[in-house]
Amino acid sequence: MLLTTEVGMDEHCVLLVGTIKGGTSPNSVAESAELGVTLRTDDEAVRGRMQRRIKEVAESVAAAFRGTVEVEHQMGAPGLQNDPAMNVLARETMVALFGEEQVRVQPKVAGEDFFLVSERVPVCFLGLGCGHLDEGYSGCVHQPDVIFNEACFWRGTAALTACALAWLEERNR
Repeated sequence: MLLTTEVGMDEHCVLLVGTIKGGTSPNSVAESAELGVTLRTDDEAVRGRMQRRIKEVAESVAAAFRGTVEVEHQMGAPGLQNDPAMNVLARETMVALFGEEQVRVQPKVAGEDFFLVSERVPVCFLGLGCGHLDEGYSGCVHQPDVIFNEACFWRGTAALTACALAWLEERNR
């Protein structure tokens, strides 16, 4: 399934096959196989549509090879709902702290338990860059070969502290 044919350019969605398990011998057809797939989106309509399409595509592929498939959805964390006012506060705080050239705003689609908090209180999800490929740091956060530049960790502490203080100051005006 091509994600680009299923999801619009303005919709955020990640579909990742993270595990593949099947068979016990390299020279015989496996009796069964199991795929572990992660679906991440910040839109419940997209989530529902993609769940239906995953099932449809899996059933079609299995039928083409005279097989069967069972699709089981285990719902993880809901999609993050960043609060627009918190986004502005966080961006202004980061720019004041680190400078305009160090702050980037990017839509993120991730599955973090933190997103459960976003259903109850205003939030802004912050990401901390921890080394660039050009500097010799490899991999991404969820890759086994990831290497972090630990010298930048203080920035995360400073960012969260500054945002918390800015939020408290704003609330006490």
